[in-house]
Amino acid sequence: MSSYLIEVIGEPSKTIEVQSESVLINALTPGNLYTFVVSVLVTDNNWRGENLTISEYTVPNVIINLTISNFTIDTVSLSWLPPTGNKSHYLIQVLGIPASNWTTGNESLTIPMLIPGNTYTFLVSAVAENEIKGEDSRIVFLGPKDINMLRVVLVSIDSLSLSWLPPIGSKRPYFVDVSGVPASQEIVNDESVTIYNLIPGNLYTVFVSATDENGSLQEKGSTIWAYTQPNVTSDLSVTAVSISAVSLSWRPPTGNTSSYVVDVFGDPATTVEVNTESATISNLTPGNFYTFFVSAVSGDGSLRGDSVSVSTYTVPDAIRYLSVSQDTIGSVSLSWLPPHGNKSAYMVHVLGYPSTSIRVQNESVTFHSLVPGNLYTFTVYAVSGNDSFQGNASSVAFRVPVLISNLTVTEVSINSVSLSWPQPTGNTSSYWVEVPDDPSKNVNVINNTVSILGLVPGNFYTFYVSAVLADGTFQTEKASISTYTEPNVTNYLNVAVVTIDSISLSWLPPTGNKSFYSVQVLGNPASNVTALYENVSIPNLIPGNLYTFKVSAVGGNGVLGKSSQILEYTEPNVTNYLNVAVVTIDSISLSWLPPTGNKSFYSVQVLGNPASNVTALYENVSIPNLIPSNLYTFKVSAVGGNGVLGKSCLIWEYTGTLHYTLRQGKDRKTKTGGIQ
Repeated sequence: MSSYLIEVIGEPSKTIEVQSESVLINALTPGNLYTFVVSVLVTDNNWRGENLTISEYTVPNVIINLTISNFTIDTVSLSWLPPTGNKSHYLIQVLGIPASNWTTGNESLTIPMLIPGNTYTFLVSAVAENEIKGEDSRIVFLGPKDINMLRVVLVSIDSLSLSWLPPIGSKRPYFVDVSGVPASQEIVNDESVTIYNLIPGNLYTVFVSATDENGSLQEKGSTIWAYTQPNVTSDLSVTAVSISAVSLSWRPPTGNTSSYVVDVFGDPATTVEVNTESATISNLTPGNFYTFFVSAVSGDGSLRGDSVSVSTYTVPDAIRYLSVSQDTIGSVSLSWLPPHGNKSAYMVHVLGYPSTSIRVQNESVTFHSLVPGNLYTFTVYAVSGNDSFQGNASSVAFRVPVLISNLTVTEVSINSVSLSWPQPTGNTSSYWVEVPDDPSKNVNVINNTVSILGLVPGNFYTFYVSAVLADGTFQTEKASISTYTEPNVTNYLNVAVVTIDSISLSWLPPTGNKSFYSVQVLGNPASNVTALYENVSIPNLIPGNLYTFKVSAVGGNGVLGKSSQILEYTEPNVTNYLNVAVVTIDSISLSWLPPTGNKSFYSVQVLGNPASNVTALYENVSIPNLIPSNLYTFKVSAVGGNGVLGKSCLIWEYTGTLHYTLRQGKDRKTKTGGIQ
């Protein structure tokens, strides 16, 4: 008996024995290649006939989970899982307009060049190596009408205007869906829409989609987010102002807002964003004018509401270095440095009697007609705007001084100085006189004259006179004058040395002080000399003259003290040409020429036996009662007014004998002569 043996070569392999001439091979793998070998098998003798061979692929299985993974207005992306078994590739058939076929070896494919809004059916099947196609998987896609360039063209506080370009393909109505408060939906036929009755400052999401051929909403569309413009804030006001900051407050707008922007116009300009209904703008310049614009801002910061504004000045800064000075009697000048920043003007208030206020532009001012001796307080501050903003004030107190003018020295003595001055303008009760030198003294007097006693002769003194006000306040402004007291008289003026042409003096210094001495010489010749010390020699005098010497101490200012006086003659000069004029037995007559200078008379001393002294008024003398033939020496001296003898001129001679003839001077021979 015979049968058939079928060998299946592939995966899986197997062997089957059958009795008929056909067979169904099961449990094969889809999409695999199999070779089938068929031979006749004789059972009795275990004999096989010649083999017949045939090969074939099984049909690929169906793909799994066909899905649309993505799409655009003109593309669709498909994806799937591979089938069980094997396959060579995939066949994708696109049914629609346009139709197309695609093959791919991957489990995904993007179909391009589709028409927006069209419906397409996609058939995907696995294909074996021999191009045998497996069962199709089917999916249908309703193509969206995707709009283009959706944008916001106009925003107001309660409306949004949108526009877009139509989708490629046939034109159909558009569905507009507004999400927000309030929400709304509407269908429009044009590529624009204005949505009204919105809340200011709210965020809205607007979805716009074309409808399909049945008028139904398409899933594919365009979405845009937009805020309505915030509404305007209200009741903007300035709540506080300082030198460098301004505080603002306002009421929130109707609707919503996420924040506020404050734009500051001025120097410096700035912009500040805040989340509350108030703001403090810092780092401003003192005294400047600023305008503040406040507007509400939408949640994304892209939109501002209409702004409201308010203007103000910052407070000026304080002035610097306020100083006060006396100008003239009853006038006071103020000056200061300007404050940092700006100002409009300055206000100056004077508190006292009389009081006044003044507005000035410059950094200085002078007040006249103030009462000397009165206390005033001067207050200065900068103002800005219409003077409603005032900087911190600077004040200075100042008593207008009572000025002592024309202070004069009316009398000076060796130990006192008298002063006087005119009655000053203002309120005074007395005068304070200060002498800070040695000895120092302080004197309070009611009248406008004073004599300061007990001073040192020849000293230098400075006298300060100031007014004492009615309340007992001492004025700091003082008038001053300086002088020396008169030097005292010198003591014990004495003639120390006398010669024919000079006299030397000496004395003791005066009590007190002096600068030097003045010596006045009265006589012929007269002269004035100075001496630093207590002695002096006066030269070039005439012999035998009478001189008066006045010695005074001189003060530092050249004032002469009272003088000490002494009189003295210079020594007479020697007589000239002493000669024996006549000789007798008992007398000798002499003659001579007078000395240079002056003399009172002459003294003739006779030395011999008998000796004698005679005087002569003139330049000759006869000496009687001499002894004949005796030798005599004669000394002739000029005598000054004070009896001082000048140097003598000497001559000797014999008297004659009894038989001696009278000789005249011209016939005799001079025995001898000289000066002694």
